[in-house]
Amino acid sequence: MAHKISVLVVLLLGSSLAIEQSALDGTDVDWSKVRSIDEFDHYWARLPPELQLYRNSEPGPASRIANGFLATPGQFPYHVVLLAEFTLGTGLCGGTVLTNSYILTAAHCVAEYYGIKANGGLAIMGAFDRTIVEPEQQRIRFEMAGITIHPQYSYVNVRNDVAIVLLNTPMSYTGRIQPTRLPVPSDLRTFAGVQGTVIGYGR
Repeated sequence: MAHKISVLVVLLLGSSLAIEQSALDGTDVDWSKVRSIDEFDHYWARLPPELQLYRNSEPGPASRIANGFLATPGQFPYHVVLLAEFTLGTGLCGGTVLTNSYILTAAHCVAEYYGIKANGGLAIMGAFDRTIVEPEQQRIRFEMAGITIHPQYSYVNVRNDVAIVLLNTPMSYTGRIQPTRLPVPSDLRTFAGVQGTVIGYGR
């Protein structure tokens, strides 16, 4: 059941996964090759030494999320499965629909050491069960040239860990695929201390 979209209400969030070998063949995905990104050096290299101590003491997957629940299909229509092809394999992360052509994600999801961009990848919109090809899904490729990393991103101190991805072709909005609702420019709230909702597909 972990491969279906799940939800957890928390104050902080952050999650991503990776696989050791390329799992992409066009828009087809071999999910059996999926591995956690915390098994890879480039994920830990971006963290300060005091956090790297936890690399070998991470709890098992079953103990990482508590009090989550299974979402309903289309409950979070702005959520994206983002697969980026790196030198050492294909990384699996989450993303957010900004427009019908752009996805928002973390920079470490589309960049290796020193901000080297992924070679491209695949975005899957509208998925409830990411391991099967559902009729509601849209699977669209993206290229290295479509990745824009924050110009001040630093994998060393984990600052400005944000990027946008331009899809090769625009997605079509449906009941299962919609852009996220962002605050208007005049909204000056910081949202510090506000309870948030973490969404993701698990391993």
